[in-house]
Amino acid sequence: MSQPNLLDRLFGKRLQQTRRDLRALTSAIQGDKPLPYTLKTGDAWPLIEPKPLKQKSLGQEIELVSRRMLTDDSVELTLAFPDQRALDAQPGQFITLETSINGQMVRRPYSLSQVDDARGEFKVAVRLVDGGLMSTHLVQNETNPTLTMLGPSGDFGLAGINYKPKRALLIAAGSGVTPIRSMVEPLLARAKNVKVDLFLLNKDPKSTMYHAELEEIATLNSKRITLTHWYSRHGKTAGRLTREAFELYLDKTYKKASPDLIALCGPDAIQDLICTPLTSRFPEATLSLETFTPAETAEPSARLGVQSAIKVVTPTKTGTITVEGDQTILDASLEAGIELPFSCTVGGCGACIAKCTEGRVSMPALNALSEAEREEGMILTCVAQARGPATIEVIP
Repeated sequence: MSQPNLLDRLFGKRLQQTRRDLRALTSAIQGDKPLPYTLKTGDAWPLIEPKPLKQKSLGQEIELVSRRMLTDDSVELTLAFPDQRALDAQPGQFITLETSINGQMVRRPYSLSQVDDARGEFKVAVRLVDGGLMSTHLVQNETNPTLTMLGPSGDFGLAGINYKPKRALLIAAGSGVTPIRSMVEPLLARAKNVKVDLFLLNKDPKSTMYHAELEEIATLNSKRITLTHWYSRHGKTAGRLTREAFELYLDKTYKKASPDLIALCGPDAIQDLICTPLTSRFPEATLSLETFTPAETAEPSARLGVQSAIKVVTPTKTGTITVEGDQTILDASLEAGIELPFSCTVGGCGACIAKCTEGRVSMPALNALSEAEREEGMILTCVAQARGPATIEVIP
């Protein structure tokens, strides 16, 4: 058996592969049938094993007391703290639920459909979303998942005003009825002469969340509540809502008095359709809007294994943290022992606002920041991801 020469000892398999490639190329030039190429596998590349992110729960422990199907694709969850203390929340606010799914910590915001009752229980409603990790887990999984909670957060509807409305127009599309549901009875309880007008958009009665309950409440309070359904696939109004049809509804409902609070929860398309008639007719009314439509990510996800050094400046402490891959700046800061303000952790409330003074970060275009704030370099640390070295200053 011949001994390997010096080149073979130094370069081994790489030199052997190069020789095969050269022989195949020479054969092809000479018109001969080339030797088969040797397939290069990933064995020739350095193996990188990305480490899983050290995500952990940031919320308070809660218990799932009961679950009730509202429609074929939606469920109401009744929740409570283990010590049965009351939830300090206002109608219209949302909470962020956390749970571990396949080893991954998942967080999603859900509006409260009932803020609190005498037993210290509160409720959210969840509608199944195609491909939705959390909604599939909560709607289709009949076992009780381990849940934690952040919040409450938000200033939608009653949560954002400091006066008692005399007449409220509450508009909801689909699952947007959830925060609207939480406001109806508290509104009636605030004053004896308050009136509530409900305008709900759905496909049909069967798909309408809280349909029977709202019908019953409206019947019992017929002198104080009007309830109007617009079904896109049922009855005389079948079809998409048009601006003309909505203005006819306003003409009929508000011949004399006008609402001083308007709360609208629905997708951007509905808001674009009816906000102009609302603001032109009722310029003095408070207009409160809410949507949880997922925003498109500003940039593609960072590559696994990429690390970025971020300098974090707070009023009491300055430090440099390492952000791994698509980890958020908030998660990385908390892991490094730098306490940052936060509440919902999903970019919906603005409690974690900060300013990027150097470098570059990526962040979805979320509702909690205005376009002007984003242009000034403001970010939400709970959803912001590093795209290289940067400096972040926390807003006091």
